[in-house]
Amino acid sequence: MKRGGVPRALLVWALVIASIFQVALASAHTVGLSQSDFAMAPDGTVRARLVFSKADAARLGRLDREHDGVLATSEAEAFRQALAKGVVVRADGAACPPEVQGGGDAEGDGVGLSIVFTCPSHATRLDVELPLLDGLPAGHRHVLRLSTAQGSVDKLLAGADRAASLTLEPGPGAGATSVRHEAGGSTFVGALELGVEHILTGWDHLLFLAALLLGTRELRGVVAAVSAFTVAHSITLAVAALGIYAPGPRWVEPAIAASIAFVAFQNVLQARPAHRWRVTFAFGLIHGFGFAGALQELTLARERLVPTLLGFNLGVEAGQLVLVALAVPVLARLRRRASFEDPWVRRTSFAMGIVGAALCVFRIASP
Repeated sequence: MKRGGVPRALLVWALVIASIFQVALASAHTVGLSQSDFAMAPDGTVRARLVFSKADAARLGRLDREHDGVLATSEAEAFRQALAKGVVVRADGAACPPEVQGGGDAEGDGVGLSIVFTCPSHATRLDVELPLLDGLPAGHRHVLRLSTAQGSVDKLLAGADRAASLTLEPGPGAGATSVRHEAGGSTFVGALELGVEHILTGWDHLLFLAALLLGTRELRGVVAAVSAFTVAHSITLAVAALGIYAPGPRWVEPAIAASIAFVAFQNVLQARPAHRWRVTFAFGLIHGFGFAGALQELTLARERLVPTLLGFNLGVEAGQLVLVALAVPVLARLRRRASFEDPWVRRTSFAMGIVGAALCVFRIASP
C-alpha cells in the first residue's frame, strides 16, 4: 500500500460509518408544518380550528411522558387545555375570552383543537397570536388563515413570527367593507423559504445529487441530468401535493435510498455512464414524492395549497441550483488531477453506495 494509504482508507471508511448513522437517523422529510383557521362571524364570534401532527402536539403540551413522540389518547383533554393557553385572539386590541369546544384526531396523523372566542360584533381589527409555537423546533412552519364574510388572508408563520392581523375597512358602497392585512409573511414567500431549507437539510437528496455530479464529467451531461431530475420531481411533487396520487412513504423512502446506491455504484462500474439523464428522470419522479412529504403533513385548502406548492418547488430548485453552481467548478478543477478520477471518484462513490444501501435496508426494516 502506498505511503499514506492506510490513513486515507481509515478516513474514508470513518466517513462512511458516520454518514450511515447520520443519514439513517436524520429525518430528511420531516419538516414541522401545521395549520389553523380563524373565522369571524357577523356577531363577533371567532371560531378557530388548529391542526398539528401528534408528535408536535406532544411537544406543545409537554405530554409525551414516554418520550416517543406519540400523544396518548388519554391525554387528549390535557392537550386541548394546554394548547388553548397558547392561542390569543384580540378584537380592536382587547383580548377575547376563549372556550375550548373540542378536538381529537384529524385527517391523517393529525390532532385538532376547536376554540370559540367571544369578541365584540362591532370590531374592525382582528389580531391572532400563537405563542404556543415557541414550543416547537425553530424550523416549524404554520399556515394561518383569518377570514370574515368580506374576505380572508393567509400567512405562513416562520421563525419568530407568531402573529397575523386582519382589518375591516369601509368599502365604496353603503355599508360595504373590505379586508386589509399587514404586508409580508405571505404563504408563497414562506413556502419558498421552506423549500430552500428542505433541500439544504435533506441529506438523502444531497447525497443523490453529490453522487450524480461526481460521476457526470461533461458540463452538458450535468445540465441534462440535473434538468431531467428537476422536471421529474416537479411533476410528482405537484401530483402528490395536489392529492392526485401519493404513494406511501413506506416504499418511497427506501426507493430514494436505493437511488443513491444505484447512481453511486454506477460511478464505480462505469467510467462514463451513458444517457444518465434517463436514470435521473426516473429517480427524480421518486424524489418528488419524497419532497411532497413536506407538504402532506396536513391538509391545505386548494386555494392555499397552490401558492404554497409553487413557492416550495421554486425554493427547492433555488437551493439545488446554488449547490450545483458551487460544486461543478470545484469538481472541474479536481478532475485536472490524474489521481482524482481513479481511485478517488470510485472510492468516494463506493462509500456513497454503501451509505445508500445501508439506508435502504434501515428504512425497510423500520416499523
